[in-house]
Amino acid sequence: MTFHKDLLDHAKELVPDAGRPRRVLLVRAISTAYYSVFHLLIANATRRVDDLQPEVSRWFGHDRMKAVCGWFGSRGEVHKKVAPLLAYPRPGRVPPELSELADIFVDLQEARHRADYDLGYRPSKQDVSNLIESAEHAHDRSVARWEPNVRALRPVASHRRGCHHQPVSGHLTV
Repeated sequence: MTFHKDLLDHAKELVPDAGRPRRVLLVRAISTAYYSVFHLLIANATRRVDDLQPEVSRWFGHDRMKAVCGWFGSRGEVHKKVAPLLAYPRPGRVPPELSELADIFVDLQEARHRADYDLGYRPSKQDVSNLIESAEHAHDRSVARWEPNVRALRPVASHRRGCHHQPVSGHLTV
């Protein structure tokens, strides 16, 4: 079992099938579902840097990942400097599966922010179940289909102001 899968399973456990769950369990489930997708994307983007994966994983930030997903999602436009890096059959175009995953990430992050910071937010059990289902959908998709695009995202999603990362010992193929 992987950490991101464990988080998804835990999000499901927080919302019982029967009865009306407490608000704290619902908001916790939203946050946990988001983090399952956050760590899923990082795991897939760093899976070829085996020995350095824990260190390289720290390069990814929530805001930058949301911005990049905004470019790739159905509501955004691929950044002009990133478009040539895409290996999709039509250069500069985003595969529908990648666009869908980007939308799921953005939606979950926005839901997590609301759940974590809006003290008046009272999510319904159905809303939370729908968000968990979206996270599960992201997990069920084969990220291997997007491998060329995930490789292209590595330097973009992990770049942080004042922090320039270079490939380490040839392990990081971009």
